[in-house]
Amino acid sequence: MALITQFARLFRADLNGILDCIEEPALLLRQSIREMEEALVDQRRRIRSLEQRQESLAGRVIVLEARVRALDEQLDVCFEAEDDRLARDIVRRRLQAENALKLMGQAGSEVEGELTAIRARFEQDTARLDQMKSQAELLAGSNGSELREESMSASGQSVSDTDVEVAFLREQQRRGCS
Repeated sequence: MALITQFARLFRADLNGILDCIEEPALLLRQSIREMEEALVDQRRRIRSLEQRQESLAGRVIVLEARVRALDEQLDVCFEAEDDRLARDIVRRRLQAENALKLMGQAGSEVEGELTAIRARFEQDTARLDQMKSQAELLAGSNGSELREESMSASGQSVSDTDVEVAFLREQQRRGCS
């Protein structure tokens, strides 16, 4: 049973090594760039949505502030006329408007915080995308087969005949053999 387990482990290792050699680093990087660009489009969309919500809240705050001022003026008239019943009704409406104003302020703060966070992330992701694009340009400048050979020799999977000959000649010189 142990022999079968060892054989299965060896087979999986060889298969993973082959798959690593097959993967094209430039293709993987281009796919990552596409995914990052899509994520940035989504982030831009979210930023625009939050900015619109922020403008909407600001407009509602202006309306509510005007309403509170108008209710204050109505209160002045009620107190001058000594109509307590009507004054209480207006005080109730002013309190409701002030509460709504507080809620709008809180919602505005939440939107501002979320907007700040997503803008910071957008800047970080944009910088990361620029870095990935420059890496892709470097990889595109190299021949794909050279990349595969380099990755294979770096992982110890394959050594070219030229590498063997050069290493052999160095060893001969080092040992003084002719």
